[in-house]
Amino acid sequence: MKRFVQFSLISLFIALFAGCQAGEPDIIGDIEESYISWNDERGQLTIFARLLNESSSDANNLTARFEFDHPLLKEQISEEGYVVFSSNGEPIPFSVSGDGTYFLSESFDIDWEVPIEELAGDVSVTIFDRYGNEIAHFTIEHAIEE
Repeated sequence: MKRFVQFSLISLFIALFAGCQAGEPDIIGDIEESYISWNDERGQLTIFARLLNESSSDANNLTARFEFDHPLLKEQISEEGYVVFSSNGEPIPFSVSGDGTYFLSESFDIDWEVPIEELAGDVSVTIFDRYGNEIAHFTIEHAIEE
């Protein structure tokens, strides 16, 4: 019986220690790899946002929203922002594996007549957990013309 108790206590400590090591998911925006792209031939603006999970724990049931500071984007896409991967206005959840990356990408057909560089810093990305709590927020600083 004594050995069983010792074994149980050791197993409990190992399980607790292993659980503490994994930690909570830590999602951040990859500022260097995220960008806004304008394709003049197609009249299409594309937003590429790369996410990093700096934890070994998987991040599940995440949702994302693009928010626009530029008046033209607000007028032509959405004043309130744009839910990424939406179906009937409802967000479709996605996951980022532990120590992994994930790309969000959406394209919009818009009328654009100003230099694309004006958009640098005018689009931000907010990531929410399954409960709707904001867990990451970053601004896209790079804007290129294709």
